[in-house]
Amino acid sequence: MQIPHIRFWNGNKSTPRRMYEKALIAMCLQHAEIGDFSLHIDETDYPKPEDEGQILDSKCDVLVTVEGNSKFAGQSFIKIDTPLCNDLLSHRLCIIRSDKQDVFSVELTDSKLRRLKAGIPATWADADILRYNECHVVEQGDLNHILEAIHKGDCDYIPLGAIEIEAIMASGFGNQNALTIEANHIIHYPLPLVFYVAPRRPELVSIIEFGLNRAMSSGDFQQLFEHHFPSVKSRLNLATRKIHTFSNPKLTDKSVN
Repeated sequence: MQIPHIRFWNGNKSTPRRMYEKALIAMCLQHAEIGDFSLHIDETDYPKPEDEGQILDSKCDVLVTVEGNSKFAGQSFIKIDTPLCNDLLSHRLCIIRSDKQDVFSVELTDSKLRRLKAGIPATWADADILRYNECHVVEQGDLNHILEAIHKGDCDYIPLGAIEIEAIMASGFGNQNALTIEANHIIHYPLPLVFYVAPRRPELVSIIEFGLNRAMSSGDFQQLFEHHFPSVKSRLNLATRKIHTFSNPKLTDKSVN
C-alpha cells in the first residue's frame, strides 16, 4: 500500500522532543513497509492554543502529543494508545534558583512542596495537573518568562521532563547561571506521549501501529530512544531521588507510559 504524502506536525515542543519524534514517525513508516512515501515534517509553532487544537482539521495528518492534552478537547482525532517515551516525560525534575537548593532538601514533604510556587507557562498541561493535586501554581507567559520569574523569586520552580530539562538548561533561556537543576526530587505524574491521527486519514492508524509494534519487537524503538536520550536515568540520578507521586485527572487508570 502506497501513501503518497504524510504531514507530521512537530511544533510547540522542546528541541530534544522534535528530534526524537520526527525520527520516530519515520521509523514507524519504514517498519510498516508501505513502499514509497513522502513524509513532510512541519515544525511551525502555534502560540495560540486554539490554533494548535485545530491543526488536525486540515494542516497535518498525524502528530505526537501528551495524552489528554486540553488543547484538543472537543476536537476529533484518533489516538494510538501505545506510549512513546518510556515514562521519562512523566518524571518531572525542577529548575530552581541556584541559591535555593536548601528549600528542596531531602526532607521536603508533599505538603510543603504543594505550598511552593510552581511556575508554569500558559496553556501547559502541567498547570491543570498541579492544581488538581492542590499545588500552588503561577501560570503565565512562556518558558523564558517563567525562568525569569524563578530568577527574580516570583516562582520557586518549574517542573520539566527528564528527557528535556538538560537541553532547556543549556539553551540559554533566562538568567542561566543563576538557575540549576534541583538535585533531590522527582515529581511524577503520568504524561504519556502518543500519536494523534486526523480522522480523515484513518488508514494511517493501522500503518503506524504496525510499524511501531515491529520497531518495538525488533529493539529498534529502544535503540532510537537511547540514541536521543542516552543514559538519562543514571546521569540525572533518577533512582536515588525522592519521588512525589501525583495524579493526572485527564487519564484513565490504564494510561501508562
